[in-house]
Amino acid sequence: MNKYCLLIVTLLAAHGPANAASKLACPDGSGPRTAVMGYLTAMHENRFADAYDFVTTGMTDGRERAEWATLQERAYGPGKVQIYGVDPRRAMVAGDDLECAAAAVVPNILSSRDRLNEHGSVELEIYFVVKEDAGWRISAQETLFENDAMQTWFPDVELLDPAASE
Repeated sequence: MNKYCLLIVTLLAAHGPANAASKLACPDGSGPRTAVMGYLTAMHENRFADAYDFVTTGMTDGRERAEWATLQERAYGPGKVQIYGVDPRRAMVAGDDLECAAAAVVPNILSSRDRLNEHGSVELEIYFVVKEDAGWRISAQETLFENDAMQTWFPDVELLDPAASE
C-alpha cells in the first residue's frame, strides 16, 4: 500500500466512510481532474501518443512516447477495448497535502467493453495524480472491488449487494 492510500485509510478509520469523501475534498481540484479527463479522453479516442502527456514516467515504465503509444495500441486493438463513458469526480486530498498542491486522488466511473466482455461493464476506479514541472500527471490507477472502498470514494453511487440476487 502506498503512503497516500495509508493516510487515507487512517483518515477513514478516524472519521468513518460516510463522511470521508466530503472531509477530504480538494479546495480546487480542477488540475488533477483535468489531467484524468484528458487522459481518459485521449484513451477513448485511441490517441495514445496524446495520453502519454497525462501520465508519469512510472506509469509508462520509463518508455518513450512512441514505444508506449504502440504498446497501448497493441493492447486496445486486439482486445477490442472500447471506452464509452467516463465520469471523473471531484479531486480528493492525498496524504497530508490538504491543499492538493502536489497530489490528489480523482475517483472515476468508467464504462467500457472489450473482447472478453462484449456487453460492457461499469468500473469504479481511482486515479492518483501528482503535480510535476510539466503539470498534473497520473502516477497510478486502481480499480475498486471492495464495497467499503467503493462507498468511501463513491458515496452517491448505489451498490448492488451480490447476496441479494441469490
